[in-house]
Amino acid sequence: MVIKRNGSKVEFDSYKITIAILSAFNETKEGNHEIAQNLTQKVVNKINDENMHVEKIQDIVEETLMQEGFLKTAKAYILYREEHKQQREFESDLLRRIAKLSKETSRDNANVGHSSASKMYQIGGEASKTYYLNKLIPKNLSKLHSEGLIHIHDLDYYDKTFNCLSIPLTRMLKNLMDYEFEYGSIRPPKRLDSAMALASIILQRISNDIFGGTMFPNIDITIQELVDEKYIKKPTDIEIEQSVQSLLYNLATMNTRAGNQIPFSSITFGLEQGEYGKKFTKALLNEFNKGMGKGETFIFPNLIYKCLKGVSWQGSPNDDLYNLAVEVSCHRMNPTFSFLDCEYYKQFDPKEVNPMGCRTHVIANINGESVSEGRGNIFPTTINLPRIALKTKGIIGEKDIKDFYKKLDAVLEGVKELSMHRYSILANLKAYDIPYVIGQHVYYNSENIKMDDTIEEALKHGTISIGFIGLAETCKTLIGVHHGESDKALELALNINKYIKDYCDKLTQEMSLNWTCYSTPAESTINKVIKDRKDFGLIEGVTDRDYYTNSFHVPVYYPISIARKITIEGQFHPFNNAGRISYIELSAPPIHNVEAVKTVHKHMVQSGVGYAGINFPIDECRQCNYSGIIKDVCPKCGSSEYKKIRRVSGYLGFEERINKSKEAEINDRFKHDTVN
Repeated sequence: MVIKRNGSKVEFDSYKITIAILSAFNETKEGNHEIAQNLTQKVVNKINDENMHVEKIQDIVEETLMQEGFLKTAKAYILYREEHKQQREFESDLLRRIAKLSKETSRDNANVGHSSASKMYQIGGEASKTYYLNKLIPKNLSKLHSEGLIHIHDLDYYDKTFNCLSIPLTRMLKNLMDYEFEYGSIRPPKRLDSAMALASIILQRISNDIFGGTMFPNIDITIQELVDEKYIKKPTDIEIEQSVQSLLYNLATMNTRAGNQIPFSSITFGLEQGEYGKKFTKALLNEFNKGMGKGETFIFPNLIYKCLKGVSWQGSPNDDLYNLAVEVSCHRMNPTFSFLDCEYYKQFDPKEVNPMGCRTHVIANINGESVSEGRGNIFPTTINLPRIALKTKGIIGEKDIKDFYKKLDAVLEGVKELSMHRYSILANLKAYDIPYVIGQHVYYNSENIKMDDTIEEALKHGTISIGFIGLAETCKTLIGVHHGESDKALELALNINKYIKDYCDKLTQEMSLNWTCYSTPAESTINKVIKDRKDFGLIEGVTDRDYYTNSFHVPVYYPISIARKITIEGQFHPFNNAGRISYIELSAPPIHNVEAVKTVHKHMVQSGVGYAGINFPIDECRQCNYSGIIKDVCPKCGSSEYKKIRRVSGYLGFEERINKSKEAEINDRFKHDTVN
């Protein structure tokens, strides 16, 4: 009897040995069926136990092949065993993960719930990830991910679609009959409420074609243009209010991706000075401030107010909207603010500067116009900088900086190779693989692509991003301090960030593709530290916490003033053209200190910060809908059932849905308003 790997017993069958030897012979040409049978008999003669483990029998086969002089075949047989071992591990690991997901969904993405659709979605995703890492991606590149040097974002979509899209809403609403849905077309809207209902449908449909976020850029400009050009009737104030309610409630409640999640949606606004655009913005902010039906905070959509001197800034024609936007942000944490007067943005048309709530933004385009509408990020890949530093020659705090850059170069080259592998696969997809976004010509420069054509002519206008995490822990590893503690570390951190940006710029010129540097929102990447701690031990300031610091940020636990934090982080914003954001963390909603927030905004502009948000805890009672700070029980009704809403990675989320590393990071956040 043969003892199998799972402990069960089966009857011994010598022909299985013959088949295995023949398989090796087929590669080496050292023997035939007759020789394989003779070798099998020699193996059988060496088996003297009534019950023998299958691994022991295979060891005897290897030994016999070598003793009989079939060295090439022995090597082929060893490789055969290793491949089958990997296949078993592949299947076993996948089954374990599927079993785990059947009980509870992963917390890598706080926007994924616990429904049956979410479980099915993640099970399919796990199968895809395992297949890509083991079968599709070249082994030297998948190893970079498996070892923790890089993180391949949205690996489950590796060969299926691209990341995000800024929706050309004005164009689509004006020409709606040109865009067919699965079962027909839709007539253009005549009223504002219909336009906003259709906008939600468009966003939902687009979300099913891509794996990332969606955005309505400059929605106030869209509204004014539709009215001015008589595509829709002039709305009354009541109609504007109702249309805003329709838009917000749809984006906050409708499901996408087979019911798996609410779409990642963002809306930018603030520049329009016309009557209807301004009224829409005011209604949007007021409704967002009121909250949902019982006053709950909107998790989606993300609102981004665009600040521009002379237009939508303090003392400008739209300063009433800016003041309202600040008041709402002090209550609801959104909107976040895009400061268009920062030095980096001055080279672009303010209308085209449209960051998404997660921080991603797309502007420059080596292959066409520098516009945001109809374009998006294709995919990001993140580098685990602390791991490179830990592998660098030298002791902690006294590492060889030249060796660090040498190792960084090798990883950057690996990311380039991986990115081009992924890009080439996606570029060869057909339009019918992305049936709405490409097939219906929503994407920039896709109007001449037919359903059977490949999508590269459109895709080349998107961006390929190289991101990074843990710049603070990297400096701590290399020289013993992070960039919040020392000017020397700040100079090193800036040089590392610039080095990655310069590498991306070089690739852009050499390859005529839009390579960009990304300050990664650390959610799925935040727990890379767990493997690094296992491999390198517990190192103070590096691996002693359950998370790595978000991109270039000063560590969340480090006590630092608001002004100092902004001054430091503002210097990194120009280097991260794929997206970046800075935050300050407050101990409570600053609803009674709005003027102080405006002062903070001024300092952000002066410091070169292009995009920023203000964080604070929002707790909401599930029983009486009280909103504020809840310690253990609701101060209004005494219930212990309440939601903790926190800034996760640009967007808001419920603390109960985040992974343990992100939870630890949120709990460690130093409150910057406690320092002068």
